[in-house]
Amino acid sequence: GIRSKDRQPQPKGIPALRWIPRWAALAACLALVFVFVSGGTVAASSNTVPGDALYSVKTTTEQIQLKLTFSKAAKAKLQARFAERRVWELARLAERGRTAKLAALATRFEAHLAKIERLAAEIEAADAGDGERISELREILHANMVRDLALLDSAEAKAPWRYRSAIATAKFRLM
Repeated sequence: GIRSKDRQPQPKGIPALRWIPRWAALAACLALVFVFVSGGTVAASSNTVPGDALYSVKTTTEQIQLKLTFSKAAKAKLQARFAERRVWELARLAERGRTAKLAALATRFEAHLAKIERLAAEIEAADAGDGERISELREILHANMVRDLALLDSAEAKAPWRYRSAIATAKFRLM
């Protein structure tokens, strides 16, 4: 009788987290699961090429990265990294004999280079007295160019004749 009334029921769960409503804890768990699953999907998409199932995940992730980058210099560096990825993709497609997407991919590569040029001009105009960021960007682009030209040479050699002009144009644009 009396003893059972005096005894308070002990709350269940982790004592430090008792103040969190159950719905909030569930939402946090679901968010963590989403982050881990989507992170795995993004990681799995990193080595895809046009035509692969996860390629759109890769390009969407790139667009999100650009939207979350506010500095023009940082955006230019991202565009350089994306251009490098397009070169790698061109080489992989040529190696695999999957030539249908080569011309479109070369066009995307050229678009990255055009965006880098536009951003570099904007940076130069804004920082007329300080060319440090432009110099850093030029160094990155030059290092990428040497490596990318070698990849494009390899891709051009392996591609069918009718697609070699798209790769040659990408090489010319790169130089």
